[in-house]
Amino acid sequence: MSKIVYAVDKEFLQSVAESNCGRELTIKELKRASLEFLQNEELVDAVYGGLISVAREVMKKDGSWDEMDKYYKNKTLDELYKDIIE
Repeated sequence: MSKIVYAVDKEFLQSVAESNCGRELTIKELKRASLEFLQNEELVDAVYGGLISVAREVMKKDGSWDEMDKYYKNKTLDELYKDIIE
């Protein structure tokens, strides 16, 4: 059985923790979060289901993405990511 490792940007996780739990995670908690993320089968299944949902959404050809496609046409994925998190 091959293993898949999911990566979450530390700053994004800290942002989520602070905005939803009232503070950033400590170093100890970040280490715990890494283990929890990799060992929790329900969480991995939820992430997998989320990835399928995202794939289906972005494959829509109903014109709902036209404006976003034009805006980001000449931007890199890094630039898109910065726009989203800032």
